[in-house]
Amino acid sequence: MIPAPPPGQAAGTPLWQIVVAVLGAVATLITAVVGGLTLFYQVRQAEPARSAQTAGPSGGPSLEPPNGPSGGPGWVTPSAELPVRPAYAPVWSDTLLFDNNGIDFDVTPPSNDRAGPEIDIYDGSSNQLVTFGASSKNVARWSGASDPTPADCADLLARYAVRVATFDENSSFCVRTGNGRVVLVKFLRPRDGAWEIHATVWNVHD
Repeated sequence: MIPAPPPGQAAGTPLWQIVVAVLGAVATLITAVVGGLTLFYQVRQAEPARSAQTAGPSGGPSLEPPNGPSGGPGWVTPSAELPVRPAYAPVWSDTLLFDNNGIDFDVTPPSNDRAGPEIDIYDGSSNQLVTFGASSKNVARWSGASDPTPADCADLLARYAVRVATFDENSSFCVRTGNGRVVLVKFLRPRDGAWEIHATVWNVHD
């Protein structure tokens, strides 16, 4: 039997309740410590595995795409099927006269003194630059601010080549020859009943 407290004195907390409260607090603390240690151990165990996944064969950073080869976002692998652009070699560059005898750019230096089926372009009168051959389309006007590269001329001819074009002073044209050369022709000035032009000729190498 637990004695009653003297009159006027508040009853104190029983000892057994204090012991139970202390034991509960200790149990809660132990549970928290064990949980923290378990989490720390799991994190430490996961770090070597993550390092092994992101490291290359020599221990350096991995070169694998972030999302692998499944087609997700990541690095783009260049295709082995990219087309190879042809290379161009300069053959000749100088001035010469252009008239209705035409010019053969497939010889070096270009020839303007023999009319015939070998010519590539000729003056069809009234400032008409004409491709030799009724079905040929081998001239295209260049309107860029600077001179085109041979690749620029080849692209222009592939897209916009015509058989006949009108030229004037300071105009520039890309020309494709019968043997596949690429020529840049600049019309400089009228001279001696003909036109003085500057031509740059390139050979194409696959």
